[in-house]
Amino acid sequence: LNAGHPGVTRFLNLFNKNNRWPPPPPPHGAGSAYRPDIDGLRAIAVLLVIGFHAFPFRVKGGFIGVDIFFVISGYLIATIIFNGLENGSFSFFSFYVRRIRRIYPTLLAVFIASLAFAWFALLPDEYRQLGKHIAGGAGFISNFVLWRESGYFDVAGETKPLLHLWSLGIEEQFYIVFPFLLWVAWRKRFNLLTLLVSVCTISLVLNLLTYRKNLVADFYSPQTRIWELLAGAVLAHLVLHPPAILVSLSGKLDRVLRKMIYRPDNADSATPPDGATLRHVLASLGVLLIAVALFRLTKTSHFPGKWAVLPVLGTLCLIASGEKAWVNRLLSYRALVWIGLISYPLYLWHYPLLSFAHIINAGIPPRLIRIGAVLASFGLAGATYWLVERPLRFGQYGRAKAVGLFIVMSAVGGAGLTVFLKQGLPKRPPVAAYPAAVSGWEWWTWDKVQKTVADGNRYAPDLPERPSGFGETVTPVKKQYTDVQSDITVAILGDSHAPHAYLGVSEANTLLGVNTFVVAKTGLPLPGMADVFPVSKEVKKIYLRDMDAIFGTLTRKKDIKAVFIVTRGMPYLTKKIPPQPFQSALQEATDRLRREGKKVFIVEENPTLPYDIRMRVARPFRTTPSLSPLKKSSVRQANEPYLRILNTVEGATIVPTTDAFCPGEECLAFDNKGVPLYIDRDHLSLAGSRFQAERVLKPYLEAIARQYGKIK
Repeated sequence: LNAGHPGVTRFLNLFNKNNRWPPPPPPHGAGSAYRPDIDGLRAIAVLLVIGFHAFPFRVKGGFIGVDIFFVISGYLIATIIFNGLENGSFSFFSFYVRRIRRIYPTLLAVFIASLAFAWFALLPDEYRQLGKHIAGGAGFISNFVLWRESGYFDVAGETKPLLHLWSLGIEEQFYIVFPFLLWVAWRKRFNLLTLLVSVCTISLVLNLLTYRKNLVADFYSPQTRIWELLAGAVLAHLVLHPPAILVSLSGKLDRVLRKMIYRPDNADSATPPDGATLRHVLASLGVLLIAVALFRLTKTSHFPGKWAVLPVLGTLCLIASGEKAWVNRLLSYRALVWIGLISYPLYLWHYPLLSFAHIINAGIPPRLIRIGAVLASFGLAGATYWLVERPLRFGQYGRAKAVGLFIVMSAVGGAGLTVFLKQGLPKRPPVAAYPAAVSGWEWWTWDKVQKTVADGNRYAPDLPERPSGFGETVTPVKKQYTDVQSDITVAILGDSHAPHAYLGVSEANTLLGVNTFVVAKTGLPLPGMADVFPVSKEVKKIYLRDMDAIFGTLTRKKDIKAVFIVTRGMPYLTKKIPPQPFQSALQEATDRLRREGKKVFIVEENPTLPYDIRMRVARPFRTTPSLSPLKKSSVRQANEPYLRILNTVEGATIVPTTDAFCPGEECLAFDNKGVPLYIDRDHLSLAGSRFQAERVLKPYLEAIARQYGKIK
């Protein structure tokens, strides 16, 4: 190894905080003293997020990196605005010009690259979703877009290449409102610290109240996340204008800590009398709080909620301790500072690469591919920083650059919206070669149901309907209604499998002259299950309220003559739910419906595939893998405990499904035209819904229609 080679020297100098390569980074903002440790903290934050996304089973709590980013952003932006207001140089136009030049260049590069790659790699439903997310990202409303579509009824987050833009949406919404709030308060001579603390406290309280009822709203709503940025703003004000009482308390606390930590004869000589002990302790506390959050939290934790306090408080401690604290000296090393400088493009690039790999692989890609995606994101981030961000962010013609960037962003957002409205451009040449996956392949979505049939609110306006989301504890009630102007209605009740059965049933009932109504809720929507699920008292209360509303609607409406219960079935038993409560819940639901004269049908669960159906479909950049087919004997063996319970329910007709989906020993995954019957492992596609209605449910639907004189 030639240690004198320029390339080697540059690499080694990355670990020397006193070197001059790479060139010194720009200051955080006008009027603010640059702190390299904050860029080092940014590096830690982005590395945690990347670790969580690339290796979720290793870096389980890495998502707290976003919360660290929030605090840093609030601190730096508030510092810029405070300085501008105090020296009379603050301008809204200049502020937003700087924001555009900072945020738009890299974001545009990611958008354009994603659209271009997806043109060749994504199937229509996937491309359509990406177009919607690009349009939402261009308008900085990604958090609201994801809020509306997230949850059990939606596809996995790993298949959304721009899922991570939810945090950018919240930051940009903060940047829009926050300067106006401070400017008005400054003009009215309000106490800015009091105002910031008050709004921060209100947002924190909303967070603590919301996460118990609707975790997805708590996660995506700016009202419940803005306290994290405001916490950084409060710290910025305290740093710029420390109250006398805080200065006095800090001095006293420093002296107390020195006496506690050092020997009496060495307390004065061991540490300088400049608050160094307090700084070191504060930094240590910050590291401890972040470490606890990192190792304690997982994606199943009720986050943000009360747990978000840990990374936020830890970040505040690190920033407040100053760049001379021992931790921040480590954060100031050039290797970390360099990662911090490219943290924004690194954050934007890493997730699309991992997500595209997940989509093409139809599941978590192999470790080497994930490592390669992470390394590629570093390369793209460095190139974007030098070739795109710096030339457009700095230099002359700032206003012209901002206007140009805004125009280009509008055009790219419009392109994304066009892709969305054009249903993912299914006639693109790169995907037209995959007829089994494209021609007639309509992936099921709740949007598809809503566009296909009449609005359920006109039939059941009293049923609650709330947005759903990842990891939430309160799940939504979904409802829809097909009105054929009949006096007879067939209802479908169940979990996420009920809407998947609904489209096929509604089409069949339309031909029979019968209305169709579906009401679905994540989990098993039966009142008797409220005592079985391990949920809090608040969630149980809401669950029971929803059940009362659901069964009140089903029993009160006299036109409903039959109810089909469609659930996932067996998985409820594998989650350590005892068979007896499960059977009792089914029996109680059956009895309540039969007392009101309703016929009750419980549909045996359709077979669950041992793989995601997308792994069986050839697509761009991947051929069809060789997978073992599902066997009928395996299905019967797996469902035996569930069927044993169903056979004990009195008064209900059990509808078998296995023979239809498994006409021979090998079970079907595609119909006779090669169209998939599933959208994942167990949820039916539109073709699967029609298959189930025709091959399984048709005799029962015809019998109901015949009984009430709709057919002969």
